[in-house]
Amino acid sequence: MTAAVFFGCTFIAFSPAVALFLLTIARDPLRVIFLIAGAFFWLVSLLLSSLVWFVAVQISNKDSGSQQKGLLVFGVLLSVLLQELFRFAYYKLLKKANEGLLALSQEETMPISVRQLAYVSGLGFGLMSGAFSVVNILSDSVGPGTVGIHGDSQHYFVSSAFMTLAIILLHMFWGVVFFDSCERRRWWSLGAVVCSHLLVSCLTFVNPQYEGSLIPTYMVLCVMAGWAFSCAGGSVRNLRLCLTYSVCNQDTEAALVKPEEVSQDQVRDAVTETKEKIQKLVVFNSQLKDRVRELEELLSAARRDGDLKSKECEREQVARIILQSELHEKTEKLKHCEELLMECERERESHSLLQAEMDETKSNLMNEVEKLEKRGELMWNLLSDVYMVRKVLEKECEQEREARSILQSELNEKTEKLKHCEKLLMESLAKSEKKLQMSVETIAQLDAENSELEDLVMSLRVAIEHMQNQLSESYREHDKLMNVSIDELEEKHQKAVENITQLEIKKPLLIDQDELCENQKKADNLTNECERERESHSILQSELNQAKDDFKYFEKNMM
Repeated sequence: MTAAVFFGCTFIAFSPAVALFLLTIARDPLRVIFLIAGAFFWLVSLLLSSLVWFVAVQISNKDSGSQQKGLLVFGVLLSVLLQELFRFAYYKLLKKANEGLLALSQEETMPISVRQLAYVSGLGFGLMSGAFSVVNILSDSVGPGTVGIHGDSQHYFVSSAFMTLAIILLHMFWGVVFFDSCERRRWWSLGAVVCSHLLVSCLTFVNPQYEGSLIPTYMVLCVMAGWAFSCAGGSVRNLRLCLTYSVCNQDTEAALVKPEEVSQDQVRDAVTETKEKIQKLVVFNSQLKDRVRELEELLSAARRDGDLKSKECEREQVARIILQSELHEKTEKLKHCEELLMECERERESHSLLQAEMDETKSNLMNEVEKLEKRGELMWNLLSDVYMVRKVLEKECEQEREARSILQSELNEKTEKLKHCEKLLMESLAKSEKKLQMSVETIAQLDAENSELEDLVMSLRVAIEHMQNQLSESYREHDKLMNVSIDELEEKHQKAVENITQLEIKKPLLIDQDELCENQKKADNLTNECERERESHSILQSELNQAKDDFKYFEKNMM
């Protein structure tokens, strides 16, 4: 019984994933390498989350049950976030390795597309996650006991196996949606992937019954499967064509059954060979479409940058629209060719006609592939031209910014110099005005003193003239007395003595006249000083006028 439970749960959990691996990955060594790399990234994320959880448990109180349960919830949430973070790191690593993969491949195109990388890496994440989640449960299912004796669920192992299956498939779908969101820069899609991962991981905490958590998990699985199918380029029409193609193959095989076994085998071999060739061409065509789509996305991003810098990008946009229309026409032609191939398979009558038609369609497809390659090269050249123009425009913008900064610095220096000159001019103007006011005041004082001195000089001159007249009269009288008698001389002597006494009385007046002469000299000196002050005033006035002219010249230069 325990062996049956073990193998049954193992097949339920891993059969779809192993089948996908054997049918789609095992034949291609490059895909196997990418699957192992994805599993390794998941293991690194698990190692980091377990290390953080172990440290948190050692720090916390081990006797507290609520705290330990909270740490368990924290560990699950941290593990989910680290898994998605390492999924993003794996995507970035694959994007960086595109050139190396292209160099290793013998063809001119990528040996594996981004969607295939997303599928392979998601399956690697899922296989490793499922193995770590169910391996302990499978070891307990071998025996010797049986779960469910003391009130536990008897469907514990089966529900765990179905939950593991859902987790593996969800990781695959999450990888496809995650890579597509990163390619198209849809950040809300990345948030939806992370939230759905957290929801599925936390369902076991919300619902203690294991069977009850399977229903919402498989609902999320169906939603993510449809989303991943649409992100991978699937549609209802493609699904319908696939189903009709399988039914048509069954009808043709039934119609080709004939009595002669040798001819039937030959026809079947030829049909299988042509089918394989067609499948290879279709795969190659899909790879070319992916490459063209990637080039279109790169071209659109470059065009968004180029539209802001020059008008030449508008021409590139028109060319892109034309190329898109041509590409759309080519894709429609390819679809039409596929439909023709399906009709030819339904209506073929003999091996020769079938082979001829297949050769024709093959040649047409090769021509279309060559045309698409040429279009891709043209688009790549256009993209490189846009990048060159963008670099040139960025250099010109940097030069203009440098020139503008230099001019701004020169303008600031000139304004500072002008402000300094204005300050100096204002200071010199204030000083000159003060000197002018002081000189005007001194000139007024000197003029008043000069007028007083002139009045004194005039009065002194009048007194001196009067005394000179008296002296001349005394000399005349003295001459007359020399001719008269002695008596008269004595009388005159007496009169002269009297006159002398009078002159002695008037002697201080003569002294005053000398002082007046000295004052006259001082007045002359003061007038000379006034003239000097006037000359200095005129010089200051000329300097003031020169300063005003310089200030006006600076104002004109500023305007």
